[in-house]
Order: sequence, then structure tokens, then C-alpha cells
Amino acid sequence: MLDCTTVVIYDNVADPFAMLVCLICKLSTGVCCGGLDDMLIKLWDWEKKWICTQVFEGHTHYVMQIVINPKDNNTFASCSLDRTVKVRFSQVSLCLTLATSYLSKINVI
Repeated sequence: MLDCTTVVIYDNVADPFAMLVCLICKLSTGVCCGGLDDMLIKLWDWEKKWICTQVFEGHTHYVMQIVINPKDNNTFASCSLDRTVKVRFSQVSLCLTLATSYLSKINVI
């Protein structure tokens, strides 16, 4: 991973056996949220050398996109090839909403 402020590459952002599918960073909070092909969502703190601060489970296929709520940095949505969209509250790792019944795989929110 490349830190654009210091031009340093960090190798501990993703699990060596998982591929990072999507990444979104919130500049005001110093946190990046990534979706992996191992069905996990991870939060990293780039101000602490990309330490993983939280892991979210629940998707049963690749996480394709993550969107952070612009009005609440603690809430984000994720979509997956498992045909679901999940809205989560990061402070307690809760899934607030689960949208299902999609006929095809979901690539973007």
C-alpha cells in the first residue's frame, strides 16, 4: 500500500493470502476501509502505520465496494458478489441493515 503523504509502501495492509478488492479512505479521520476477496472488511489506521483496528464479517462472497456515509463517519455500506448490501455501524461492528433478493451479483452501490 502506498502512503501518498510520505511515499512509503506498507506491506501489512492486507493479509498475504487475501486480495484487496476495494479501498476507501476518509482523510479527516485517518482511517481506510478495505474489502477483501476473503469476504472480510477491514479498517486500518494509517496514522498508526496501517494497523488493522477492526474486522467485519458477514458477506459470503467477495466484497466489491464500500461507501462511507458522508454525514456519519461511523456508518458505511458494503456490497458483495453474494447479492447483498449491508449497512454497518463501525463502533460496535453491527450490521444495521441487510438488503437481499437481488437477482444478480452486486458490484457497486
